[in-house]
Amino acid sequence: MRLMVFMNVKKQRRRKSSSSRHPAEVEAADRKIKDYLLRLHLSLWHPISTAPTNHDLELKVLDRASSIILPFPCRRTTAGDADLETSIDIRPTKWRMAKGKSA
Repeated sequence: MRLMVFMNVKKQRRRKSSSSRHPAEVEAADRKIKDYLLRLHLSLWHPISTAPTNHDLELKVLDRASSIILPFPCRRTTAGDADLETSIDIRPTKWRMAKGKSA
């Protein structure tokens, strides 16, 4: 038991000393990795049941046997269709974040 505790203390000291060398550089690299992974995740297609509200989305819609991507951004709102200029009935299957600004 004492040996394991001693080994764990050594590991913790090693972690602390290596991570405290350049914390700003480590944090900047960590932020870049997280931003990249978020962009990658949002660029992939997701099931329509997980679509967020009040964001511009690209939608993939079934058209007979094939699927097409709508050429304009769509938005799922919490307020309903009252404020929409144009309303169309579509059956989307997948979504991803639209390129450009949203919300």
